[in-house]
Amino acid sequence: MPTLRIAAIVPLVLVLAAGCDSGPPVVPIKGVVTRGGQPFKSPLVVTFYPETGGRSSSGQTDAEGRFELNFDRDTKGAALGKHKVIVAFRPANPKEEAEFAAGRHKYHPDQNAILEKYGKRETTALMVEITAARNDLELKID
Repeated sequence: MPTLRIAAIVPLVLVLAAGCDSGPPVVPIKGVVTRGGQPFKSPLVVTFYPETGGRSSSGQTDAEGRFELNFDRDTKGAALGKHKVIVAFRPANPKEEAEFAAGRHKYHPDQNAILEKYGKRETTALMVEITAARNDLELKID
């Protein structure tokens, strides 16, 4: 009878293996967020959402507006294809972090304008097409 069990299991294993793949092609992406032609120095989180669905990639800007995207814990970059990009402000210090957590943080009018234009996936005006690895991607939030 062991032969029958193996014969029954093999098709199931093949079906399950056929459904597994390594995921979409992902390439390293580094860049800078600018406003008015200058690096945007306020701390941001940038998130790239593939237009066709799937896993997003995100990264945080440093003091010079530079970022590096993370696809997952082990993979740097973003999937190839078109992406909607959103930005979100992140706390610059522990006091701001406490205000964010308590819902008391008030945005500056310039920050509100940025969030209005680029802060929602459904309405962001920022689109990027990833066709290859980049270390010089400029995201203009003018």
